[in-house]
Order: sequence, then structure tokens, then C-alpha cells
Amino acid sequence: MTCVSSDFRCSLLFLVLFVASQALAKLGNNVNSTPVSSTATKHCNNVYNSFYAGPNKKIETFLQEMKTQLTRVEDDINILKGNKTSEKEPNKTCEANLQQMKKQLNQVQDDINILKANSTLLNEQNKNIETLLLETNKLLSEVKDVLKKNKTKSKFRKDCAQLYKSGQTISGVYTIDPDGPGVFDVFCDQTTAGGGWTVFQKRLDGSVDFYRGWADYKIGFGNLNGEFWLGLDKIHRLTKTKNRLRVDLEDTTGKTAYAEYDMFAVTSERTKYKLSLGTYSGKFIFSYVYTF
Repeated sequence: MTCVSSDFRCSLLFLVLFVASQALAKLGNNVNSTPVSSTATKHCNNVYNSFYAGPNKKIETFLQEMKTQLTRVEDDINILKGNKTSEKEPNKTCEANLQQMKKQLNQVQDDINILKANSTLLNEQNKNIETLLLETNKLLSEVKDVLKKNKTKSKFRKDCAQLYKSGQTISGVYTIDPDGPGVFDVFCDQTTAGGGWTVFQKRLDGSVDFYRGWADYKIGFGNLNGEFWLGLDKIHRLTKTKNRLRVDLEDTTGKTAYAEYDMFAVTSERTKYKLSLGTYSGKFIFSYVYTF
């Protein structure tokens, strides 16, 4: 009875070792397999799934479980060695199982070493993935900034002429962005001489004081819906590309006059906003170059 009981215990221990060995073999190690019962296969799958349940599972947990099983197997081997019997055949069977278990113990130890090496490799791979994600997020942020800038640029027209061509044919205050650095408001005359004129000065009734200093003429002043001066910095931005200039005058009796120049440009403050005019045409003479 004792030998039969020991043989049965040997079989159970062999099954435990076989399950552990098969779980490690699933991780990429070539181990000679032996047919097992459906219960052992299910347990093996559970061990495998527990190890690969997700990227955050720690390999150390699995290794600790294996060490516990190894300790139990060592205890069982010592018990089996102490259970002597006079029945030779069952003892031979137990001895064969012990030898098999010793082989599998060695294989388990080798597999544990491989798992430790794989753990180090996985940590390195995780670091590489984190670095890649950071770089990807940085690139995405840059792309968003570029798209945002492009969206801003495409939303606003460069001047009143572009607004007129896009269908904005009513005179009034509009927002433009001539050259990209930022938007500002202007008054668009969409009726005079075919429309599309960006107005940079308007004087009507003397409600705004035009006797001002350099700083005011640099940034502009007044009310776009009344009397105003747009500002030399803004006029400089408007005239970086080729433009025409039109000056319209009207006296208190209703008489009008105008002058047009086929080229108009104002330089930056660095060169004191130098004004350049092209060829004149119109009803009164205003054809000379001067500095503000």
C-alpha cells in the first residue's frame, strides 16, 4: 500500500513538473513533450496566460511561483527516497519518475535563467517604446502647430482687394493678415473705382486730432468707422508687395478730385518709413517722393 501511494504521489509530482516545463516551453524553449491529461493542459494554459496577460505583468511573480513549486518538489523527492518497500516493480517505477523529475528540474532552472534574461530584454524594449512615444507626441504637437498656423493664414485675406474678389463687396471694417505675423482690422472701400481699396487714412469732420507725435503715427489712432490713421507699421506690412495708391478729396461744396499712383510702398521704421510712389494719373497733382 505504501509503494502504491508513493507511486501515485510520484505521478502527481511529475505532472506538476511537466506542467511547469510545458508553460516555459510555450515561451520559446524547445522541451521534449509528453502527452498529458486535459486537466494538466488546462493548468498549463492558465500559467501561460497568467504570464502573458498583459504588458504590465511582472515576470518576477511567475518566477516566485516556480521557486515555490521547486521547493515542494524537493520535499516530495526526499519523502519518496525515505519510503522504502519490498515490492521491486513499484520501486523501479518510482525511481524512474525520480530520474525524470531531476531532468525536468534542471530544465526548469535553465528556463528560469532564460526568463530572467527575457525580463531584462523586455525592460529595454519598454524603454525604447516610451522614447518612441515621446518623440511621436512631440512630432504630433509640431504638426498641430503647423496646421493651426496654416488654418489661421487661410482664414484671413491679405487685403481688401482679396476680400472683394472673395465676395465681400460691402464697404466696412474687416480683419486681414497681409504677411503672416498677425491680423489687424482695416476699413475696406468696396465701391470707389471698382472696390478693393484698403483705406489707411480718413478725415471727415475734424473729430479726431491729427496733430500727434511719432509714436501715434507709428501704431495708428482714431476710429475705423470714422476718422483715423491706420499706422505706419501696418502700412509697411500692406505695401511689401506691389500696390497702387489712390487719394480722394472732397471739399465742403461737394467738389471732388483724386490722384492715383501705379506703385506705392512704405519702408520699415529702420529706414524712417520712406515713401515711394510710381506714375501719377488723376485730376490733381500729387506726384513727389517724400519721407514721413
